Amino acid sequence: MLGRMTGDVPTTVGAYHLFEAIGRGGMGVVYRARHLSESMADRQGGDVAIKVILSHYADDPVFRARFEREAGVGLSFEHPGIVRVMDLVMDGSTLAIVMELVHGQPLSTVIGERVGPIPWPRALRLFSELLDAVGYAHDRSVVHRDLKPDNVMLLPDDRIKIFDFGIAKDLSAVGTATGLGIGTVGYMAPEQYQEAGQVDVRADIYALGMTLYEMLAGRLPWSASTTDFEVLSRKAQGQLPSPTEYYPHIPTPIVEAVFGALESDVDDRFPSVISFRKSLDSAAEASRAGKVPRPPPPSKPLLRGRVILISIAVLGLWVGLVALAWSYLTEEPTEGAPLASAPGPAEPTAPQGEPTAAVSPPPAPETQEEKPVRTPSKSPERNKADPLPKPRLSNQTSTSNAFVGEHVLLTATGRNLTADCRVSVQYNVSSSKSASRPVQRGPHGRLTPVSVQVIGEMGLELRYSFFAVCPAGTARTRTAAIQIL
Repeated sequence: MLGRMTGDVPTTVGAYHLFEAIGRGGMGVVYRARHLSESMADRQGGDVAIKVILSHYADDPVFRARFEREAGVGLSFEHPGIVRVMDLVMDGSTLAIVMELVHGQPLSTVIGERVGPIPWPRALRLFSELLDAVGYAHDRSVVHRDLKPDNVMLLPDDRIKIFDFGIAKDLSAVGTATGLGIGTVGYMAPEQYQEAGQVDVRADIYALGMTLYEMLAGRLPWSASTTDFEVLSRKAQGQLPSPTEYYPHIPTPIVEAVFGALESDVDDRFPSVISFRKSLDSAAEASRAGKVPRPPPPSKPLLRGRVILISIAVLGLWVGLVALAWSYLTEEPTEGAPLASAPGPAEPTAPQGEPTAAVSPPPAPETQEEKPVRTPSKSPERNKADPLPKPRLSNQTSTSNAFVGEHVLLTATGRNLTADCRVSVQYNVSSSKSASRPVQRGPHGRLTPVSVQVIGEMGLELRYSFFAVCPAGTARTRTAAIQIL
C-alpha cells in the first residue's frame, strides 16, 4: 500500500522509498525510488524507477491485468536494449512495477529538438540496436504493439533502450486477443486496428518502419492537424509520401527498405526483423558505395514528347516569319496610287460625275511662338510594384502528446514571408486564457521552434496555432492539439 503523502508524492510504496516524480503516462506515474533495505538497494544498483498505477484505475480488472502483464513480460527479459524490470508490488489496491533507472531522453525529444532528420549513417546505427532489442522479444514470442520514438530512450552514450511493454502481446499465451485496436495511431499497422486479435510480429515491423521514417525525415508523413481517421485511411491505402519530400539527402535504397516495412498488406511486408535488417544492410552498403541520388531524369516517352512539342512550336514560328516577310516583299502598289507620298493631309477629290472645282487650300494659321507642352510623367509599367504574394503557414509540429511539466517544441514553415512579417504562436490549455509567443525566422522558410512548457491537468489538451501578419495579408494554421498525459 501507499505510505503517507508529502505534497502529491507518497513517501513509500511497498518496500520502496519514493523521491520525486520523473514521468507521467496515461496509466500511471513514475517516481525515482530506492529500496528500504540497503543490501537490496545495492543488489539493484542503487536508485530505481517505480511506475505506480493511478488509484482510480487500480481496481479496474482490465487495467490491473494489463499492468501485471507488463511486469510479467519485463521480468522475463534480460537484454541491454530493453529496460530491465526488477520487481512487482501488489499490495491491496496498489500496483507498482520496479524498473532500472535509465538516464536519457526519449528518441522523440531528440528528433523534436533537432527539428529535422537524423543523418542516415547515425540513424541506421541507432536503428540497428532497436532491431536487436525487438528481435530478442520476437524470439520469445512477444510483440510490443506500441513501438514508437516515445518508447525508445536514447542514453548519454548514444545507445538505446526500449521500455513500456504495457500492451505487449504474448503470442504463446491464451486470452490476450482482445479484438481492440491497441497502440498509437501514427505508428500502428493497418491490421492492428482492423483485426487487433490477429496481429503478429509484422505489426512491430510496420511500427519500426514508421519510426525509421521519422528518424530519417525528421517528421511523420502527415501534419499534427491530420485527424486519426485520415491517418488510418492513408495507411490502409498505402498513400505515404517519400521521406525525401521532407529531407532529400536520403539514399534511394534506404527509402525502398523503409517502404518494405510500411506495406499496408501484411503479406507484402518484411516477415521478420532479420529480413528487415538484411534489406537495410544491403541498402547501406549500396549507399556508401555511391552518392546520395538526385531526382531521376524524365522518362524517355515524356522527354520525347517534350522534344516533339518544342520542335512543332519552333517550326510554326519559323513558317509564320517567312510568310510575313514574303507578303511584305511581294506586295504590289494599288493601281493609280502614288508609290510614295510625303506625309500630310490628303487632297480632297470631287465626287464621281460632278465637274471638278478648284479647291483652294485653307489659309495658313498665324505664326505663333511655340510653347513647350508639359506632359505628366508616367512611370513605365515595369516600374510599378507587383502585388505581394499572400503569406502561407504550415504546421510542422510532430508531437501529439506530452507529460505535465514537459517542454514541447512547436514549429512551422512559411512561404512568402517578407522581412515585415510578424509571426507568432498562440496556445492555451482547454478553456484557459491564451498566451502568445513570437516566432523567429530561420533559413529556407523554416521558422525557429518555440519551446512551450505543458502546464495543466492530465486528460486536457494544449491547443495552439501559428499566425503571420504581413503587408500582403495574414495567414494562420489550423488549431492543433497536444494531449496532456
